[in-house]
Amino acid sequence: MHNERILDIGTGEGGRYIEGDNPSVIRIGLDIEGWRLHFLKKYWVQVLPVLASAQNIPFSENSMDMIEIVLPTGRLLVPGLQNHYPNHYPGVDKEFASPNDFSCPNGWYSEFARVLKPGGDLLIVGDPFIDLSSVINHSSNIFKTVSANNISIEELASYDTESTMNLLRKYMEEFDDVAREEFKKGLTQIRMKSKKLL
Repeated sequence: MHNERILDIGTGEGGRYIEGDNPSVIRIGLDIEGWRLHFLKKYWVQVLPVLASAQNIPFSENSMDMIEIVLPTGRLLVPGLQNHYPNHYPGVDKEFASPNDFSCPNGWYSEFARVLKPGGDLLIVGDPFIDLSSVINHSSNIFKTVSANNISIEELASYDTESTMNLLRKYMEEFDDVAREEFKKGLTQIRMKSKKLL
């Protein structure tokens, strides 16, 4: 029996979305902060924690069925995924970055495609600060965009990660009515499929 392998990039401390995994799923949580992975292992024992950068994924070619990125932060320099909403930390951890990450932005998507099996899925759940056109443009040579759908506040809350909860707290406490409406319109789930052939 095939066990689906999901690479959860920037998994942090995990979230309630993990409960939706089929028992046969092998979820691998990739993060550059060890203390977050410590909490991940404490609360989500079924997830394999891996301390590494998404710029140099420590897995072989064709080893993953899906990659998930839930509410990417400014630490990911992936084109289109740099969030810069107020009080969110910008930049990247230079300890884990290599020069190629800054000079060759398409290299990020190439790295994702490298570890995905042919036809594997890249799922991104993001907020209005993601540049959807940049995501599509920089990945179009190796990924086909299958769907880009608006999601609700409730759907975002159901992920229950630290970043989604922080963002929703900001939405409730700091955004005015106009900002809230714009925010709700921008909540997006992007699903892309690798164009790589067998």
